[in-house]
Amino acid sequence: MNLEQKLENLTTVISDAGKNADGSYTRLPMSAEYFRAASQLQTLMQDAGMNTSIDSVGNVHGLLAGTKPSKGTILTGSHLDTVKNGGLFDGALGIAAALLCVQMLRENNISLKHNLQITGFQGEEGSDLGGTFGSRSMMGLIPPISAEYEQILKQYGISYRNISDARADTSDMKCYLELHIEQGKILEDEQKSIGIVSGIVGITRYKITALGVSNHAGTTPMKLRSDALTAAAQLILYISELANSYSNHLVATVGQLTVYPGSVAVIPGKVEMTLEVRHMEQEVIDNFINKITDFASNITNAEFSFSELIKKPSVYCSEALKDKIRLSCEHFGMSFTELPSGAGHDGNAIGQRMPIGMIFVPSVNGLSHCKDEFTVWSDAVNGALVLYNTILEMDRED
Repeated sequence: MNLEQKLENLTTVISDAGKNADGSYTRLPMSAEYFRAASQLQTLMQDAGMNTSIDSVGNVHGLLAGTKPSKGTILTGSHLDTVKNGGLFDGALGIAAALLCVQMLRENNISLKHNLQITGFQGEEGSDLGGTFGSRSMMGLIPPISAEYEQILKQYGISYRNISDARADTSDMKCYLELHIEQGKILEDEQKSIGIVSGIVGITRYKITALGVSNHAGTTPMKLRSDALTAAAQLILYISELANSYSNHLVATVGQLTVYPGSVAVIPGKVEMTLEVRHMEQEVIDNFINKITDFASNITNAEFSFSELIKKPSVYCSEALKDKIRLSCEHFGMSFTELPSGAGHDGNAIGQRMPIGMIFVPSVNGLSHCKDEFTVWSDAVNGALVLYNTILEMDRED
């Protein structure tokens, strides 16, 4: 088999446990499908000559021992879970590419000085457990939990002890490298083979509540209404207009909207919605939120309140790793561009413990989190070759 066939085979074998009849894939965190995929991944790692384990929260680890293990460990991989009815490539491709690198090392009779560890992470996608659950557990970034969260853990069949036991000793880990699909259209539109990720954006979410007055929809004149929904609509439109006035790397989304009482003949008295803002600079996000709250305070037909739900800081990729990825692109004569990741990744957690580098490959039509998600296999192999050469470059360092 050529490299394209090998990479496609690895990706499809890893993902087979979660394949749906319509061609989409579903491996939700802690699900039976996830653990079938974990078992299959462990077998593939063992076939590649790696020592394997599955930790207490379901992360799958494969270790290829180096000739001088005291030099430390190069960590690579991606997430093994998916969203509901997601695509083949999101997460699984990064694991398969890392396994292909191990196969290439063996075929070329190359022994690394450093240990090489591949990890397939549990629960990177959003869930009640919180996104990047497996990598945050591994990095020791989940603090002592509330009684409410303990109940959520029980629903998934685990406890805080499992989280504690999954924490890894990162003292010898030199860096983390990940190949991932872009999940956007920048590389495709700019006709670039590789994206060198500058960093992973920060994510801030707010619950916004608009309070008006519920009343009879037939007897209340328009001028006398305190309609929470029309007030919320004004704010939503302003959020979109304001986001468009910022740089193209700031995005803002109102993705959930609940109207109370939700009756056809009753003026909405309350609206709850979620606002998510993403950008590399928290100062920019905070400035954006301040403008939103100022605008909301001047809307006369409802009162607004803002409650912060999530504030995940951005993480910058290592300049040294970006340089090595760039050199690897030049080594193979591949075109490249530097761009931030608008999506969250396990690197967001891992980057708080060690240097990280990320390699993006193009997504056809920018589609992801759906069954039509696709990356041309020759593009995927380009990314795997860059990952392979970057690992070799890192191994040359003391």
